[in-house]
Amino acid sequence: MVNLSPVRDSKMSMDEVFEITDFTDVTDWEKFISNIEEVLLSWGLHALSLDEENINTKTWKKKSSTVCFAGYPFTIVYDWLAGVPSSTELSLRPWEDLMKKEDDFSSLGLHPIFRHYGLTEFVTIFPEGGQSVLNESRIKLLMSSIRIALQNTKCHVPVFIRVYQKWQDCYAGVYLNNHMRTDFDVIHLKQIPSSCSYLSGFVDMFKAKIESPISEPVNVSIRFTYSLTDGMPWKWPEEELNVDNLISHFKIEDVMSFPFGAVIDPVEKVTLFCLWLHLTEDSVVESEIYSDLNPLQAPVWKVQVSYKEAVVGRLSESLQTFLKICRQRDTVKKLLGTTYKPNPSSDEKDYGEALLLLTDKLRVSTRIANKIPIPAVTTMVQRHQQRRDEEPLDDTIVSSLIFFIFPDADVTFKEKFCYSTEKVEQLLSTVDKMNVEHLDVLRSLRSSPIDSITWRISQVLFYLIHSTTDLAPMAYVWQEIVSEFRYRYLHGHLLPGLSDDGPSPAHSLFHQKLQMLNCCIKRRKQREEELLSETEASKMESKSVDSDEEFYDALEDQDLLKTEGRKEKHMNLKLLKTQEPLYVPLTQEMPPMTDDVIEEHTSNLLELGEDAHSSQIRAKLMSIILKADMEAFKAANPNSIFEDFIRWHSPTDWISDAESEYGGKLSPRMLIENNTWIETWRNCHAVPARRQRRIFDDTKEAEKILDFFYALTPGEVFTLLLPTLFHAVFLRVLQESPAGVSKLPSALSKIASDLSRVSPTSLENLDCFEAILQLFTWSEDALSRVSSLYQKFNTPTYTLPCESLQKLIDGAALQINGPNNDFGRVVKQLFQSALMEQDGAMVPGSTPADEVFGKCEEREYILRAHISRPTLNSSPGPQRMYCSLKANEVRICGAFTEDTCFM
Repeated sequence: MVNLSPVRDSKMSMDEVFEITDFTDVTDWEKFISNIEEVLLSWGLHALSLDEENINTKTWKKKSSTVCFAGYPFTIVYDWLAGVPSSTELSLRPWEDLMKKEDDFSSLGLHPIFRHYGLTEFVTIFPEGGQSVLNESRIKLLMSSIRIALQNTKCHVPVFIRVYQKWQDCYAGVYLNNHMRTDFDVIHLKQIPSSCSYLSGFVDMFKAKIESPISEPVNVSIRFTYSLTDGMPWKWPEEELNVDNLISHFKIEDVMSFPFGAVIDPVEKVTLFCLWLHLTEDSVVESEIYSDLNPLQAPVWKVQVSYKEAVVGRLSESLQTFLKICRQRDTVKKLLGTTYKPNPSSDEKDYGEALLLLTDKLRVSTRIANKIPIPAVTTMVQRHQQRRDEEPLDDTIVSSLIFFIFPDADVTFKEKFCYSTEKVEQLLSTVDKMNVEHLDVLRSLRSSPIDSITWRISQVLFYLIHSTTDLAPMAYVWQEIVSEFRYRYLHGHLLPGLSDDGPSPAHSLFHQKLQMLNCCIKRRKQREEELLSETEASKMESKSVDSDEEFYDALEDQDLLKTEGRKEKHMNLKLLKTQEPLYVPLTQEMPPMTDDVIEEHTSNLLELGEDAHSSQIRAKLMSIILKADMEAFKAANPNSIFEDFIRWHSPTDWISDAESEYGGKLSPRMLIENNTWIETWRNCHAVPARRQRRIFDDTKEAEKILDFFYALTPGEVFTLLLPTLFHAVFLRVLQESPAGVSKLPSALSKIASDLSRVSPTSLENLDCFEAILQLFTWSEDALSRVSSLYQKFNTPTYTLPCESLQKLIDGAALQINGPNNDFGRVVKQLFQSALMEQDGAMVPGSTPADEVFGKCEEREYILRAHISRPTLNSSPGPQRMYCSLKANEVRICGAFTEDTCFM
């Protein structure tokens, strides 16, 4: 009899503890499965509709999400190959992929699941951070979770987990389709069993795994892989960049051609695949004793080229250095130290130049006579007094570079490197006819004309930066260039390589400055010649001229009654009052201006304000040229009136009127009270152009330009030369661009478009040049690949076709029909030459193929069958096994399908 006393019950409740489990509570495992299901459903992997998007382009796409299991995050990734049509319903696509023979050893994707199983659509689950699942019990737990999620969602995509170590790239997975299940298993061993060394052993293993009678032969596809990495029969050209190497290997011809190409061979590996596709097990034998698989007789060869990553290009690397220097602010003085020569001030007298002036040696170049690239006498003395080891660059190289820029200073250089349009056309003729469309862009870019003096200066400085990677030699040569500018101005020698017109807004600011300096030299020579001819003709005593100011003050106390400064008689017009012929006066030309001066002049006018006083100042500044024209007109036509000037200078302001006194009248705007034109006419005197105050003071402008060049830092010099340099680099890329590289024309068009939009007068923002540099880098890398492929595969009797070339550049596998064709023989010779270069002795047991290609890097086998498992009464399903055999490892990936209903 049970004692139910209260005392007894109280004692039991205190001594015994009962654990109550609530089986309605959701566990972490169930939450994990539910989260997987939610992700699969959100991606629509349960639907049975085929997405036809991008059906013509096969591209891999990806989605990802994150789920947690007991606080540990897992990443779920969905990969699929878009643009792959299916011949069956979507739920059977995985089986179709397993049995699709066309994709055997395909290069469509690099994912291990695609390579091992041929699947074009799959989901992978792995711990966050890309790690693998190592514990066997965790692998089984995850696989159970996946099976439940697939069953609940009716997902038509197989799901995998990454197992073993990450570097092993091993994946196990499962796929469910109604009562059928496909298990994906993997084996990866470092030691190769004897049964896994040949095809015969793999076929026996495949049949043993199926465990079901096979009525038809097993389908087999085989691939042998040979790789060529070292021992190429030729060496990639290399160069050593330093000042000593520049001195010993200096050639002036190298300055004219920018360095181009990768510093090392961009090709990392040439791979040859020998394939036997879609065979049956009874048609081929490979065992330890005998083999039918001779790579030299394989029906299909495929060649694939892989490339090194981030290969440095000579041109792009130097351009990158050039752009970095643009951001530096080190001065020439800081870089040169004791070899720096300051800018000669206008207040300091150069007695050497004075002696040259007195002895009438203005037209004799000391550079031609002495072959020393320092113009002034005092500068030459200073230079020879310096120690030779202080100079950052050898004097012979400096002289050659200066003579290359100024070839008229040396007879030899003048004959070989003179500026001429014929040389420009010869340079453009080197561009492939397929790229001729870009030549119009080359001619219209806002930089400088091809092979102009600015073009050569950019070539010289770029050559120094590439050859020495040091700023001091570049600063030293720039100092010599500016010294030559001053020498030529003082001695009346025009700068070569420039057109006769003034500064053009179609060119860069640097080129405009040189054009302006040439204008100053030309005006100075013209003024001196006019003064000399006038003195000889009139035999008058020359007036004292201040050498520093060099201008004549306009006469303000009296008008000149005699006629002066007549150019020609006007064909139609006569003076209104006297009916004398109207003479066109000699006038001062419009002062040339560079873009920066125009911008400064406009800014000054805008800053004057809008009040009356500011308007007067603005009108006075704008009427300087008008006043000079009026003075010249009065000097040429002493009896003229204001209306005569208007009829000649501004015909639109003269209105015909038969009733008026002179048969016409002034326009309304000329009759406004306090009109600037009328006031200027009243206040000006008759002064011929040659005696007027110079509107364009060539002496002052020349000193401004020379001071501008002297004050530039190397970074500022490089910035000003960027448009011209990128222009020249673009021409170099066009010269190196062959026809047949499909992606190159679009890159060249993009470069041309971006260069045409660059403003040469606003270079503070270098981002546009950085973007163009990226295009140059890509182009150089692509063309370096082309050059490497040509050297490997082109022979005197064979040229690689354009289509084949493009496939190899893109890294795709190029299929050829075995060795019995031109390209096959070239490939065979390439491997054989490389093997001879390595001079390696063949080990015992080597095959004839080993003597040509070397040791086989990898042997791969794909075995297929469509068999009922696990019994003959079960529904048939796809069975597939992938085997990879390397020197020290074997990998076996199996996809085996079985009927889970009819066991």
